[in-house]
Amino acid sequence: MITKSEQVPGSTLYASSLAYGDFILADGGTIHCDGIQGISGVATARLAKSLADGKAQVDLNRIVTHFYWPDPPISIEQHPSKPSTGTLTGNGGENATSLLPGTATFSQYIILTFNGRPLANRAPLVMTAHNVTNWPPVGSDFYTEGPTDFYDLADLDNPQAPVVATLAACKNSIMHEIMMPQHTPGQTTTPIADQPAPPTSDEPSSPGDE
Repeated sequence: MITKSEQVPGSTLYASSLAYGDFILADGGTIHCDGIQGISGVATARLAKSLADGKAQVDLNRIVTHFYWPDPPISIEQHPSKPSTGTLTGNGGENATSLLPGTATFSQYIILTFNGRPLANRAPLVMTAHNVTNWPPVGSDFYTEGPTDFYDLADLDNPQAPVVATLAACKNSIMHEIMMPQHTPGQTTTPIADQPAPPTSDEPSSPGDE
């Protein structure tokens, strides 16, 4: 986990989280989600920039979003053709050039599948966490900035499509960093197709195998 601002740019990190929220269905029902387990991955730009007020900021690219709730069955995935981006902006103060502590904001496009019916948001789902002190922001809570409407995925580009569900409010609590294996430049691996196949039961055993 990163605690020094200079190490945030150029990083790609993953974390587990718990999501809480109420989906209000157009037919009058409400789905209350209490602690949906999920994972997320975020890549940061290689360089931070300085804003007009002197605060430091780095661009964020959300590369993984996955949540699952068993009853009723709900899955939430990142929309593959709509970028989900954000920023981490330092809070300023005595160390104006520092990204940490800072405010992280994401504008997300997701596909929510409820009982086999895929829904998607037309306007971004905006979530913000204040006073982020480390990266990934473990221990921080992201809150929606307003309700977000969802439409049938197949009708997303139809301006006359009715709203199917509305995410009234949502909180996403970042729980733990997830360690992913890193590829080392110059490292070579043997493709699976080129690896020798294990012996089958019909092949004779080599001496000493018994």
